[in-house]
Amino acid sequence: MGNRSVLRAVALLTLLLAGPGALLAAPGSVLAAPVACQVASPAKKNTLVELFTSDGCDSCPPANKWLSGVVRGADKSVIPVSMHVTYWNHLGWKDGYSNTYFDDRQDSYARHALSKFSYTPELFLNAREYRGWRGEGAADIAKAQKGLAPVSIKLVARQADARSLSVDASIAPVEGAAAADLAAIRLYVLLYEDDLAEKPNAGELKNVVLRHDHVVRDWKVADVSEAVRSGKPVTSAFSLPPQSNPKKMGVVAFVQTADLKSIHQVVDLPLCF
Repeated sequence: MGNRSVLRAVALLTLLLAGPGALLAAPGSVLAAPVACQVASPAKKNTLVELFTSDGCDSCPPANKWLSGVVRGADKSVIPVSMHVTYWNHLGWKDGYSNTYFDDRQDSYARHALSKFSYTPELFLNAREYRGWRGEGAADIAKAQKGLAPVSIKLVARQADARSLSVDASIAPVEGAAAADLAAIRLYVLLYEDDLAEKPNAGELKNVVLRHDHVVRDWKVADVSEAVRSGKPVTSAFSLPPQSNPKKMGVVAFVQTADLKSIHQVVDLPLCF
């Protein structure tokens, strides 16, 4: 049973255990929303994979397919996100998922000497350029996951209304983990969508059906140094993009150092409402 099916089953079981009064609404009323979706990170560090891609790039479909395989794979400790860049939009097809924010993030990796230049498809494994995706890459992933994560992440997502949600993220140091400087860390909360299909009518991939998973549709970034000290959660509010399907959406959250050199921890939370 997939993550989404498990979450929905838990929500239904909660209602059943609450008794008939929780299942039957008064005439004209609306049933209460399901319990909040939530996830907590394990002690071991998960792995963040960032793919910079474009629907205007004819060499990108194999990387997109590889990422979808990771999403559907058994190892849920490897968490990928697909970020669509804009710099191929001039070739005749404007990628509807592209945003200059992803251009800037990719360029920031290059400026910090983590990558010599930006290109597509380009992947990063816990903030390090990763070319092993064309092979199995198991050794690279195992190395990235070595040791305890210096921080833990707990996410709680709640539905505000049919087209919006809020996400509370609690960040805390992990006792027994290697010491890390938590004075300059940032929390990234990404709203993603799975099972997307696009068929460009121009450009290098004209008339090719392109399929994508874990495509970043929206994002929030916050300095969380004070939140770690205070123990208070950081709240992010999202409005769902037009034509998006909440049943195929989720949230990825990760903590990264301000210099972009280290990913401390990452979690993935499929929406359950």
